Amino acid sequence: MATMMKPDAAMTGGQPEAPAAEYAEGMEQPAAGYTLCLRISGDGKLSVGVEKESAEDVAEEYAGFEQVPDIKAALTRLLEIYKADGEVPEAADAQFDAGFASRGGMQG
Repeated sequence: MATMMKPDAAMTGGQPEAPAAEYAEGMEQPAAGYTLCLRISGDGKLSVGVEKESAEDVAEEYAGFEQVPDIKAALTRLLEIYKADGEVPEAADAQFDAGFASRGGMQG
């Protein structure tokens, strides 16, 4: 992961770095979040870590992530993804409906 350093005052002509343009004077910037990482290598070895992030990172990089109500639901969902070998399994209801429909659904 690459890190960027802030330019010092000599590089910016003696002026301190300006705050982000999207935040008006006096408004507080949102607190930076973090991502808990679980990496599974090709040979099945596990490693964990933390990545710090900025508000700009979150908007694009995590747009496809699903929201969960709490840490228990998050860990349960991660375990489902792990058991599916990195594929995001559909919700149980969607899987049932798809399987049911593929077998002809209800016969009347």
